[in-house]
Amino acid sequence: MSEEKITEKKSIMEKIAQKFIERFTVEMNKDENKEKIKASIVEPMVKYVSRYISQEFYPFLLSALVIFVLTFLFALIIMIILIRKF
Repeated sequence: MSEEKITEKKSIMEKIAQKFIERFTVEMNKDENKEKIKASIVEPMVKYVSRYISQEFYPFLLSALVIFVLTFLFALIIMIILIRKF
């Protein structure tokens, strides 16, 4: 193929891609389509991710909370012991 035909095909493809992107963004910005996307894609994904996080990370959060509470109690006990000495 000659250089001109390749350049011509690129420019045709660029025009097609630009029109596609332009029409796609126009359709996506319509309120009706935004609601459909929100209801059928975004909300189920958020529910799935939140459920997954709560199931997978619950043991880690619980153990971190236990460690925090124990550290706080030990610090409180040490403070009480030091205060009684003086």
